[in-house]
Amino acid sequence: MQQRMGTAPRNTLERPVKHPVRRPVRKRRSSPWLLRLCLGLFLVAALVAGTGIGYVYFGSSTVRQMVYDWRTGMWEPAKAFPGKSEVTVMFLGRDVDLDNRAQVVQTNGRTDTIMLVHLDFAAHTANMLSILVIRSSVSPVTEANTKSTRRMPSEGLTSQRRQ
Repeated sequence: MQQRMGTAPRNTLERPVKHPVRRPVRKRRSSPWLLRLCLGLFLVAALVAGTGIGYVYFGSSTVRQMVYDWRTGMWEPAKAFPGKSEVTVMFLGRDVDLDNRAQVVQTNGRTDTIMLVHLDFAAHTANMLSILVIRSSVSPVTEANTKSTRRMPSEGLTSQRRQ
């Protein structure tokens, strides 16, 4: 005789119905595809960063020299500037001249940035002074643009518009 699960036996001689065994609920693990995706993105980022660093390191002798100096301790002030406790350095930046095809013309550039830096190794301080360089340029005045609303530099602010 068959019984429904969860009901009491009709007859006491029959065996009682066993209830199904409940398994403990396991915590849901994070999806393996998400873990693989994160790991893949990390590896791609590491590969790109390593390629960029290698390109800069092997492509520039200046960067290689800086790394060598850093590894040998030449960035320490005592080795770089023996016998000095302070140093003053002037940085000059210059502009370039371009022709009408946006090509750099080989001329003596003009200084457009002046910076003075005073390094005090004993006090571990650096003081910087940046000097503003303003260049005024006056374009030549021709007969064609004297009839416009522009004023010639020699006319001043009080002059009238030419007719």
